[in-house]
Amino acid sequence: FRHAPLHQARAIIRALKGATFSEELCFEEILKQLIKGKKIATESITETLWKFYKDPSNDHTDVIAGKILTFIVGNEVNTKLNGIIDLIEAKEKNHSFVYVSCLLLQLAATPKKIENGVRPKQFRLPKTHRLFEILGNIIVSTFHDVFDLQWTPVIESAFDVIFKLANGPIEHIENIIKKLAVKAGVKPGGLFKIPLSSQSQPLSIESMNFENAGNENNQNQLSQQHHHHHSQINANSTILLVRFLNCLGKAAVGIVYYVDCTVKDELRRKEAKQSAAVNKKLQKKTRNSKKRTKRKTPDEDDENESTSMNETTNSSSNRALNSTTNRTVDDEQNDEMCQVFGDAEAEDPVDNEVGLYIQSLCEKNSLLMQYKNILEQILVHPNEYHNEALQLSATICLCKLMLLSFELYETNAKMVFDLLKNSTFESVRVAIMVLMNDFYLKYPLAFAAYSNDVYGCLRDRSDNVRLAALKTISNLILKERVQPTGQISEIAICIIDKHTQIATLATSFFSELAKRQDGEALFNILPDIFSNLVGDKLDKQRQLNEEDFKSIIDFLFKYVGKKKQTESLLEELLKRFCIANGSPHVWRDLAYMMSKLTFNEQSVKGLLHDYNDYANKLVDYDVYQSFLTILDNAKKNLGDKPDLKVLIGELSTRINKERSPNRILSAVQQAQQKTKQQPKAARAGGAKKGKQTTSRSKAKAKQSDDNDDDDFKENDGDDDDDENVFKRPMRKEPKVQTISRSKRGADA
Repeated sequence: FRHAPLHQARAIIRALKGATFSEELCFEEILKQLIKGKKIATESITETLWKFYKDPSNDHTDVIAGKILTFIVGNEVNTKLNGIIDLIEAKEKNHSFVYVSCLLLQLAATPKKIENGVRPKQFRLPKTHRLFEILGNIIVSTFHDVFDLQWTPVIESAFDVIFKLANGPIEHIENIIKKLAVKAGVKPGGLFKIPLSSQSQPLSIESMNFENAGNENNQNQLSQQHHHHHSQINANSTILLVRFLNCLGKAAVGIVYYVDCTVKDELRRKEAKQSAAVNKKLQKKTRNSKKRTKRKTPDEDDENESTSMNETTNSSSNRALNSTTNRTVDDEQNDEMCQVFGDAEAEDPVDNEVGLYIQSLCEKNSLLMQYKNILEQILVHPNEYHNEALQLSATICLCKLMLLSFELYETNAKMVFDLLKNSTFESVRVAIMVLMNDFYLKYPLAFAAYSNDVYGCLRDRSDNVRLAALKTISNLILKERVQPTGQISEIAICIIDKHTQIATLATSFFSELAKRQDGEALFNILPDIFSNLVGDKLDKQRQLNEEDFKSIIDFLFKYVGKKKQTESLLEELLKRFCIANGSPHVWRDLAYMMSKLTFNEQSVKGLLHDYNDYANKLVDYDVYQSFLTILDNAKKNLGDKPDLKVLIGELSTRINKERSPNRILSAVQQAQQKTKQQPKAARAGGAKKGKQTTSRSKAKAKQSDDNDDDDFKENDGDDDDDENVFKRPMRKEPKVQTISRSKRGADA
């Protein structure tokens, strides 16, 4: 058993070789469960893995051992910092090893638990520690190696180490960025002329300042390649610029992390310390004040001689004195607290200091803002810098810089959303949608003005953009970062998307929403969805055919089952019927939705009471068929109660009466008479609009339906005022049977 840990460690390493990222995550969880269940000897296995990590290896055993250690060790890695740093320096050419070692180093900065509302001070290394110089040299010296695929992971993990462990990390990051800028061919305020197309001039590097910019031999090699391989230099220059922009964006995100998790915590600790000192001082003053105001105890002889009047007077005096003393102490406490922290109505002093600190980093002359002009130059001139990787890197970098301050967001938001709408690169549009999660978290109210652009991505021509948009929007709504609005109908249309993953995600979103607030979260937004889907309210590109419309309605109405919900929704649909004159499409949509409701006794009574609201619409065959479906369902659901049979029978008689030949002929004549009374210009406009709204009409075999459509199309313009007739249902139980016809007309 002496060699059991060795064999176990080797078995674990073999199991992880060649694993994908998803498999590594599963492996990590399995390993943690084995350790938790004490199925393996943690200490002995850990020591064996450290040995494999330190030993030289040609088959990446050291890298895999280091990766496994990141799964099972925590901030106890502090005891091995010097050994890890020595190994990084010795194996600096093995970028996979450097990357894993940086992951291990980050464990030393594991945040401590908050105590009394304040996080204890985090472990950090001195600003001059050799680790940061080693990491900086590795980043800069290998920047030019465009064929090294591990360079980007190394730089990201190295930046994380600097931000989490360095005392004053921004200075180290700025020094690295300055050196990389020279190698990438950029300068503060703009770009050098870099040939990014075959027609551009070759790269000129003679005027560049390579002082302190890294290995001089590498620069000479780059210069020689420039003279002999213009096309290769052209491609390499683009890659170097992309790498530089990635570093700039990573620096911006690191600063946000550093400010939120270190600077702000430090200010909170300082505030708590000052508050404790003030409270201690006030407690001391309170004790001294009580001693001064304490009355002397009279002698026994005086007590015996005192009268009841004297006792009453003394008692009153004591109460008055104590009251005055308490007010004085409270006032002193408030005055001193205000001197330290400001008035109660003032802003949080910590937030003020953090704001000033961020403002100093975002000043026009600061390093980050000087290089921000590069992004504008690339994004504003896409024809000159027409490289997808470059456009993508510039876009991501700009979005990350916008997370630094609200001022940067305001300045650049329009440019970003213009890219979201107009960029020819799918990857750019996808990246912006993914980063939208961070934007809404940082600026939840500011993006309301651009909600149309965000929801508009659900109509994008690219499947990947629509999928990214749906993931982002559904995630924000379910996490209650944004409130669903009328634009939620765009997600409803995704239910019938041709892309299977999009359709599945949309149905999952509504299913999850239906579980919130006992079903009310979804029910409250259904009127907004129906208002946009009913009739022809959608854009020409989003017109739904009859089959798609019914598929969406069928799915959504699965979540309308409660009695109050049914009655409330029926009331809203009947209101719409009452005012939807001259709009056969709207009639059919409303009638179909009503046919999907589960009618109870109250609903049937309401349907009979408000019969006049929809009676004249029954001349349309589809409307008539929907009401027949309603009657059939009501008979099935309500059983054989005699009184209900009478109600359903009366309703059936009235509905069938409206379909008599005389009634249909009368309705057609009324429609024709109304058309003749309209001015010619109005009829022409109505006919034109009617032509545009025929995409939802279903081909019919019966001639009577075609006549109905022709008669009513010319009056489609009357429906323009009905867009927002759906109102959010009231949660109180509606009293359908008591609503008078005149009152409903007044509400309409």
